[in-house]
Amino acid sequence: MKRISLSLLLSAVVLLAALASVPATVRARSGPANPAAMSSPQTTIRQQIVDEFSRRLKAIDSSAARLANGYQYQTDIGKNDIDEWATHYNEEQLKNAEGQARISVFDLTRTRGEKETFDSPTVYSELPLQTRSYHLRDLTPAEVRKHLADMQQAIVTDPDTGEQDLTLGGLAIDVSITDDGFVVPHEVFTIEASAVGWKVKQIIGTYEQ
Repeated sequence: MKRISLSLLLSAVVLLAALASVPATVRARSGPANPAAMSSPQTTIRQQIVDEFSRRLKAIDSSAARLANGYQYQTDIGKNDIDEWATHYNEEQLKNAEGQARISVFDLTRTRGEKETFDSPTVYSELPLQTRSYHLRDLTPAEVRKHLADMQQAIVTDPDTGEQDLTLGGLAIDVSITDDGFVVPHEVFTIEASAVGWKVKQIIGTYEQ
């Protein structure tokens, strides 16, 4: 029995030594060490842009320091959560919000240019976005115009430095305003929100999202 046990022990040692000598690249084929981590989806470029818009809008605070260009935020609408694709708020939500208004970000249909060559890895694209500030109906047009001005300044300003940055922290090659004004429902001639349209110019991978 002792000889058999010793033989089995020696065999096990040889087997472990053989496994240890197998190259790491070969052993890795059996699967990642942490499958859950590997399966986590990567944030898309589109989502990063929307997130950066939200981060910059959060800086709107009338008590904040003046920006590098001397502009002082006039409202506190950035103190609320910045929503995505919220199309309406009830009166209670707006009444309880800082500045009695809530901001929502909308990312629209992105256009992509033709590839310069058949195997070109990148294309020129433009992603339109809109930032809307929905407000309590009691606010005057003059107050709502402050929302427009604050949103326009926030998007083109790096909140960390207070300096103008039209690249969204390196996510784009340029960001510009396409239009701005009041959102007026057709059925009633009242101002529902203020809105700023944006065009984010990018050079992205041909099939990047």
